[in-house]
Amino acid sequence: MKKTIILMLIALLLVLPLSFSKEQEYVPGQVILKVKDLSQGTPEQIESILNKEVLELRQLFPEKDSGVALSIGLNRIFLVTVDKNTNILQLTRRLRNNPSLDYIEPNYIYQGT
Repeated sequence: MKKTIILMLIALLLVLPLSFSKEQEYVPGQVILKVKDLSQGTPEQIESILNKEVLELRQLFPEKDSGVALSIGLNRIFLVTVDKNTNILQLTRRLRNNPSLDYIEPNYIYQGT
């Protein structure tokens, strides 16, 4: 049993750095953001924050969901689509400290192993 655990830890230590060595992929032209206040979750407000034309705006957790989801602000999280030629990494870096946003990040593509 002890040998199995040790072998698993060694395997994990060998594989883990490989998973972080490549740049993460993301959907071109999409960001996920959380606004500080739901009144800022309109296409016009988000266009103003991003200084970009919003092609599509989707609230990921609509207000019909209740309870814990609303209490932690999941209704303030949006998937935003902008022009595919937009440099998403540059956009997210520029807006990382925007006072209207809790966070902004590329729409990363996660793949199970």
